[in-house]
Amino acid sequence: FAQRSWRAFRRDLADLLAGIQTWRFWRAILATAVGSALTGIAVNAILIPFEFLAGGTMGLSLMVYYIVENVPLPVVYWLINVPILFIGWHVLSLRYAVLSLAGTVMAGTALELTEGITLRINEPMLAAIFSGIILGSGIGFYHRFGGSTGGLDIVAAVLKRKLEQVIADLVVVPATEAQVI
Repeated sequence: FAQRSWRAFRRDLADLLAGIQTWRFWRAILATAVGSALTGIAVNAILIPFEFLAGGTMGLSLMVYYIVENVPLPVVYWLINVPILFIGWHVLSLRYAVLSLAGTVMAGTALELTEGITLRINEPMLAAIFSGIILGSGIGFYHRFGGSTGGLDIVAAVLKRKLEQVIADLVVVPATEAQVI
């Protein structure tokens, strides 16, 4: 077993090193940085002032942030993602885990860097619409180019591999139902 694991790790490492040398890898990193910035703006400028939640690990992080005082949101986000990143690395690939780790760090950093940004929106419904547009644009942008910020992206990819289901069925439907509740 140990020999097989070592061989699998060496294969994953070779795949990662080959991937780092491609434009596709760096495009995913760049798209994740842009998407994370948009996510940070949506969270800090709209979601937090209105005490709204988001889906996935960001929503869970926001719940903890609202309940526990003096805990920085990026730290909560990173801590929630650590076990998920570990699972992703063991079930998926080292390249996907590294992209997700970079995305998780970028998303948390974007949350920190965009703190204090405000949008002058007074109407909660309008705030919900704008946060959905900005947040959805950010997430859609990095997904389009193969990026990930960890969280439910990894959970969905693991379940897709194990259950042979489409990722959208595994993430969008339950997240939408949970937000309606």
